[in-house]
Amino acid sequence: MWRGVKPLGFAQHADHKDYPDHLGEQNTVTTTTSTNLEDTRQAAVDATAASNVWRGVKPVGVFNGALYQDNTKTKKDYPEHLSEQRLKTDTTAANLEDTRQEAVAEQASDDVWRGASLTQHADQKDYPVWANEYNKATLDNADSIERIRSAAVDAQKKSDKWRGVKPGDVF
Repeated sequence: MWRGVKPLGFAQHADHKDYPDHLGEQNTVTTTTSTNLEDTRQAAVDATAASNVWRGVKPVGVFNGALYQDNTKTKKDYPEHLSEQRLKTDTTAANLEDTRQEAVAEQASDDVWRGASLTQHADQKDYPVWANEYNKATLDNADSIERIRSAAVDAQKKSDKWRGVKPGDVF
């Protein structure tokens, strides 16, 4: 014994209780604590419920505040919100189109005043039509150049024949 303290053996406690005794005491303390806390909580809940009845507050549901319509003044559900959103979207688009039409009409009146015509952009054609016209113009240009070249070659041949020039591939 050192300084009046008895040495304890391995896994022994000062109260020398066995495991079931310790377990029973711990269970009793835990149960008593949770029971006391639950009694206090239930008393607070009952007091709040009584106060809410007196003040006219509606009881809260499981999902109180979880839904969008719970946090709005109108308490609308999804179909009403969807209809309202579509109406606002269509109204916004219609207003923008009206503004655009006004600008187009104003530009048209300015064009008339300045003498501009709408035929300035006459080439607004679909791609196949435009591609066919472009291809025809390209081939027509090549064909006309080839006709000019062929006429020049034929004229040169006639001139060479008249002058007695032999063809270049003979030599």
